[in-house]
Amino acid sequence: MFQDYIRFVETGAAWWAGSYVGPYPLPAVGLFAALSLVPWQVGYFALTGIGVLTLVVRLKRAAPLWFAYVPVLQVLLIGNLDLVWLGLWTTRKPVAFALMTLKPHLMLFAVPEMIRWSRREKLSWLGWASALWLPSWLVRPNWLIEWLGFLSHSSRIAQHWASDLWSSPLPIVAVSLLSILVIWFIAKRPPFARPATLFLNPAIGSYDYALLSGISHWIIIPASWIAQVAEVYYHAYWAWALLGILATLAPRPFTKDPRRAGEDESRPQGQHPPPSDTAHTSSILAA
Repeated sequence: MFQDYIRFVETGAAWWAGSYVGPYPLPAVGLFAALSLVPWQVGYFALTGIGVLTLVVRLKRAAPLWFAYVPVLQVLLIGNLDLVWLGLWTTRKPVAFALMTLKPHLMLFAVPEMIRWSRREKLSWLGWASALWLPSWLVRPNWLIEWLGFLSHSSRIAQHWASDLWSSPLPIVAVSLLSILVIWFIAKRPPFARPATLFLNPAIGSYDYALLSGISHWIIIPASWIAQVAEVYYHAYWAWALLGILATLAPRPFTKDPRRAGEDESRPQGQHPPPSDTAHTSSILAA
């Protein structure tokens, strides 16, 4: 327990001592430096409380069900930032998306919203992100090279224990990707593409699948316990990618209003948008 949060605090404390240690980008280290100034118990429970509040506000009556989802439990127990990140994603605000860059390997998850943004929103995001990242080069000009060096030696990448599809045996990769195409052809509907930004990402950990809370079919909740057993007893970290495949294949409701297509994933399962005069656009992915 607490291992991620303790690592955050140690990283921040090292910065105050004049050292930059990975595997976090330098802008994120600024946040960890602030966290290191408060007792770790206070910071950990505050972070956990924000995560719990995020799920309750987003999912309302469905929240208790998703607290049985293993990646959510992992995030809460280890003190990870993923549920805070999920709360930022739900706002759809450029400044919130700029803060989300502090976990850059998860930014693909937010790309569908950013594509739909207006030019003004994109420029706003660029301005906020620049304000967050550019000062890092003034403080430590070579930090990017150092960070990439940390990543190249990260156990998740170097030892191939990431929870992505590419870490699985080749037959499983082939069958998984083929199943998406087959179900798409049979069901005559596009798959829910958002989970692909996770299970195709070679830097993903099992707890990162917490981002699917409430935006995927509830079937992934019992499936997450199967994936946990596969990881713990068989070291099959790639089993989490199969959970992502399941989320892709499971049915998802479409909104009838293409202007709100990007909001569908922030609406808990079973809640539907108000009636609209806009014709149903079946070509929009549920991504």
